[in-house]
Amino acid sequence: MRRPAPAPVIRFSKEETQALVRALQGYFDRELEQKLGDIPAQMLLDFLIESLGPAFYNRGLYDAQAVVAARLDELGDDVRSNCGDGSGPENASREFTGLRIAAAVRIEHGETSV
Repeated sequence: MRRPAPAPVIRFSKEETQALVRALQGYFDRELEQKLGDIPAQMLLDFLIESLGPAFYNRGLYDAQAVVAARLDELGDDVRSNCGDGSGPENASREFTGLRIAAAVRIEHGETSV
C-alpha cells in the first residue's frame, strides 16, 4: 500500500509574505470593517498556509498532471498517426505510454520538472 506523500512546506519570500499580509488586512478592512494588525495578519496567514496550503498545492499538482497527461496523449496520437518511417505505431505507443507514466511518477513525488 502506498503511503501518502508528506505535506509540502510552503514558503514565500519576504516580499510575497508582506503582500499577502496586506491582502488579508485589506480584506478585513473592506469586507468586515475591522482593522487587522500586522502580527494578527501574519498569524492568520501562517494558519492558512499550514492548514489550507497543502490542499491548494496538491490541487495544482493534480491539475498539472492532468494537463501533462492529456498533452502526452495528444502527442502520442500525433506520432502514431504520422509514423510512416517503418518504426511502427506500436513502438511509438509504448514510448509515449512510458513517458506518460514517468511524468505521473515525477509529479506524484513532488518533482516540478517534467
